[in-house]
Amino acid sequence: MKSIRAIVPAAGKGSRLQKVSGDLPKAMFTVGNRPMLDYVLDNISFIDKDVKEWLDENKSNSKGLCLGRFHADMVVEGLVDAVARDIIEVDGKRYEIAKLGKKCFAECEFLKESGEKCPLATGVGFGKSL
Repeated sequence: MKSIRAIVPAAGKGSRLQKVSGDLPKAMFTVGNRPMLDYVLDNISFIDKDVKEWLDENKSNSKGLCLGRFHADMVVEGLVDAVARDIIEVDGKRYEIAKLGKKCFAECEFLKESGEKCPLATGVGFGKSL
């Protein structure tokens, strides 16, 4: 099993839920006897830390279709070395990587200008919690 470090964004006070949740953070508010954060972690997208840094540096000046819109649930180190069906562990929780990479679109200006696929084609993954 590979060990990968990750950050899960779960910010916000949940002020719109405050009438029913009280002081409980929205990530811990329960729906169907499970914290909302569990639902996020059941179907999750990952992005490699180095690819995320590249994306942050290039998304404002690039014409790529996905670069300005792609969002990942977790930033992880070492994802580019993973393969589909790998089991990774983040803070004691296990995930199976179901798919690596995302499809590049033929109409993508980044692909047309550079002739290369952007790092999102190989530096992202999709998985589920186990």
